Amino acid sequence: MKTEWLLGLLAAGVAFLLLGSVAGRPGGIVVVGDSLGLGVGPAMKRLGVQNVRVLAIKGTRASWWAEGTRWEEALRGARTAVVSLGSNDIAGKKSPWSTLQALDTRARKLGVRVLWLVPSTDLWSDQTAVVPGEAISLVGAEQAPDGVHLTARGYAHAAQLVQNRLGISA
Repeated sequence: MKTEWLLGLLAAGVAFLLLGSVAGRPGGIVVVGDSLGLGVGPAMKRLGVQNVRVLAIKGTRASWWAEGTRWEEALRGARTAVVSLGSNDIAGKKSPWSTLQALDTRARKLGVRVLWLVPSTDLWSDQTAVVPGEAISLVGAEQAPDGVHLTARGYAHAAQLVQNRLGISA
């Protein structure tokens, strides 16, 4: 447990060291959030979607992204944010809804369009209605045996859903 926490902290540090070098790409897409984003972002790149940055970090909660200016730094230079957040909060018995709403509002103030990825899991059953803004339901995306994450095919399906919503062809 402690090792996983330290690895998550190390990954967060690396992501933010890289932020300065990649954040200035205007008009880009940033994939922010938890482990779901770690699968969807690379799948978008494999589809040929251009100018995608992946700043997702395994195990993060919405509250972590809401701290200080972390959210604004992550969104810097982006026109669209693809966000996977909430699962770790729900699993930890903490409601993420007010934090997700605040993050959505902060993104809009920056002029960033937010697409919320909503997993099709028992954890998220009937939660799409409370996700702020534009939700992309991942119903039909093949789940991994753990029932939380997706398979490679599932991530490819999720990336296709994002690409379709954005109205872009790679």
